[in-house]
Amino acid sequence: RSMRWLLTSRRRDTTSVGNVARCGAEFASTVLAQPVEAIGRAPAPFDLVLLDPPYGSGLAAAALSRLVANGWIAPHALVTVETAKGEALDPPGFTLDTVRAHGKACLHLFRAD
Repeated sequence: RSMRWLLTSRRRDTTSVGNVARCGAEFASTVLAQPVEAIGRAPAPFDLVLLDPPYGSGLAAAALSRLVANGWIAPHALVTVETAKGEALDPPGFTLDTVRAHGKACLHLFRAD
């Protein structure tokens, strides 16, 4: 089992590295500090992908497309995307399972086709 953390800001780098430590997962984690637009081929496809792009940026669909194209998302993977409440998301290649609103945020739960 392993985790890859793809981060684009220093604040998130610091927070996520702390979260890795709190989970006791340092042994299985790799932090990649680069934008998803620059991501290369995956070492292996992942069964669980969590995305939290900036609200209102429109980056979620593009990020999913890039991750699929580079082998990061396994067939039938569970993918969650956090957006602003009311922000629509219908990425090709994914089936929406459910949407959950929490305050200003909305979690979209997808399955890769």
